[in-house]
Amino acid sequence: MAELTGHKGDRPLAAGRWPGPSPGGADTGAPLHGIRVLDFSAFLPGPFASLVLAEAGADVVRIEPPGSGDPLRSLEPLLGPGRVGAMYAMLNRGKRVLAADMADPGDRASVLRLASAADVVIVQERPGAAERRGLGHAQLSRTNPGLVHCAITGYGSSGPHAERAGYDLAFMADSGLLGAALSPAGVPVLPATSVADIAGGTYPALINILLALHRRERTGRGSALEISMTHNLQALGYRHFVRRQAHGSWPDPREDFLGGGSARYHLYPTAEGRFVAVYALHDRSWERLVTVLGLTPDATGDSNGRDAVGLLTDVFLRHPVTHWRDVFAATGVKATVVSHFGEAEQAGLIDTDSADRVRCGDDEVGTLPSIVAPCLRRPPGTLNCPDFAELDQGV
Repeated sequence: MAELTGHKGDRPLAAGRWPGPSPGGADTGAPLHGIRVLDFSAFLPGPFASLVLAEAGADVVRIEPPGSGDPLRSLEPLLGPGRVGAMYAMLNRGKRVLAADMADPGDRASVLRLASAADVVIVQERPGAAERRGLGHAQLSRTNPGLVHCAITGYGSSGPHAERAGYDLAFMADSGLLGAALSPAGVPVLPATSVADIAGGTYPALINILLALHRRERTGRGSALEISMTHNLQALGYRHFVRRQAHGSWPDPREDFLGGGSARYHLYPTAEGRFVAVYALHDRSWERLVTVLGLTPDATGDSNGRDAVGLLTDVFLRHPVTHWRDVFAATGVKATVVSHFGEAEQAGLIDTDSADRVRCGDDEVGTLPSIVAPCLRRPPGTLNCPDFAELDQGV
C-alpha cells in the first residue's frame, strides 16, 4: 500500500500526508479553500453534503470499499465506457475516491492516518458501526482534537429506534410526515424525491458542519455532530406540530389548508386529467380568482368547506390546461398549471445544459444545479467523475 501524501497547512503530518491536489482545482478565494473532508458515507445524504462542500472549495476524499464501491456506481442510467451510474457521477464530480478495506490492518492504519489530517469526517451508518471500525468521534479526536465529526443516522444514536435500519421512505413513514400528505381519498402520496435523505440528512448535516467549522475558527474546538434524518423531519411538519402544541392534540391533516382542506390552496383536475394549483390565500386574491372563473365569493361560500372545492372543480373540468395556462397568464390570478419536468425545462426553470458538467469517458453532461451562490463557489467547468481505476489503486 502506498504512503499517504499531502499536507495540512504548513505542519507535516506525523504518519503521512494528505493526497493532493484536489481534482476540483485550487480556488483560494472559495470560502472552504483549505478545508479537508473525509467522507465514508454512501448513497445520497452524505455524498450530497460533501458535494456542496466541494463546490464551496473543500478538498473532498471519499473512502469506499474495494471493487464495487458505493452502490450508486452501478445504479442506472449509466455513463461512459466504465458504465458508471449517472447519479454517482453527478454527486461525486470534483472529489477523489480511494479504496480501503477497513478489515485489513494496513488499509485501516492508512485511513486513520488520513483522518488525522482531516478537518471534517462524515459517516453514515447505524450507531456503533463507525466505532467498531475505529471511526467514531471519540477515537478520531484523540489525534485530531479539532475534528468536526458528522454522523448521519436514520433514527439517532440512542433511543428505542436507534438500531433500526431504513431508507428514505421508512423515515418519512415513521416520522408522521408521510401520513400528513394525503390524497382526496385519504391515501398517503409518495413524494417525487427523497425528502428524508435531503431535508432530514443532507441539509442539516451541511448547516451543522459549517456552524462547527465557524466555531472552531474562534475556539479551536472540534465537534461531534449527530444528524437523525427521521427526527429532523419534524421541522417540515411545523404546522401540525404548532397546532398540536396549541390545542393538545394532533390535527386531521385533511383539515389543514396545506393538506387540501381549503379551496384557496388546492389542486384541481382539468378536462384532460391534468391539474392546476390554486394558491389564492388572501381575501383579495380569492375574490379575484372566483370572479375570473365566473363565480362570486358569495356563491362559493366558506372557502374552507367542501362545497367551494366542488364548485371550482366543476369549472376547471370544463377546459384543458392549455386554456387555463392562457387564462392565468392574462389575468394574473393566483393559480398555475402543474407542470411536468419537460415543461419546466422549456419554461427556463430547469437548466439541463449548464456550464457545470461532469465527464465519464466520452460522455459529458450538464450536472445537478448547485445550491451554492455563484459568488461563493468554485468556477463552473467540466470535472471528471471518480474513476474505477483510481478506486482500485487503493489508498
